[in-house]
Amino acid sequence: MVASKRLVHQLQCLYIDGFRVPYNCNFTKFMSRFSQLSHLTLHSFILYSFVELHRIICALPSLLDLELHSGSTASEAIVHHDGLRFTPRNHPHLRRVFISYMKRGIMFPFSQWVASTDVFSTCTELQIAIRNDALEGWVTYFRPILEHIGCTLKSLKCKYSGDFSSIGTSSSVSCIFC
Repeated sequence: MVASKRLVHQLQCLYIDGFRVPYNCNFTKFMSRFSQLSHLTLHSFILYSFVELHRIICALPSLLDLELHSGSTASEAIVHHDGLRFTPRNHPHLRRVFISYMKRGIMFPFSQWVASTDVFSTCTELQIAIRNDALEGWVTYFRPILEHIGCTLKSLKCKYSGDFSSIGTSSSVSCIFC
């Protein structure tokens, strides 16, 4: 990916489709140059582990909107990140998050990260798309997320192999998770 310094500093929205391992080990460092990036979409991506996604997100301090679609890890076994400590100082505060058809190798540590930091402390909109056959496992991953961000959430939309249908759009409804 070649980008001029001016473009890198001015870019506010970035869409990456088909991101696969292996990639250049300097990618996270390169991403940190997008100092004004407020919206990131990763579609159809495969990473070695959640740690890489964590580093990409945390490299973007101005990030407000995050969309993750059809993401997985190279090995879909759930990797427990017991030794990984999530520090509250080096991450953006997301306001809108869209997650669709993510594999458990990404979702399990992602939900742990959200539940153990304030990365979602300003999140007002969450959209989730789940295949019906994966619903049972997803409840496990999204319960900690919903319990952690419920009071700030204004809009929660879920899609179960169909159209998004709003579950709650008022603060009184979203606070049932508190």
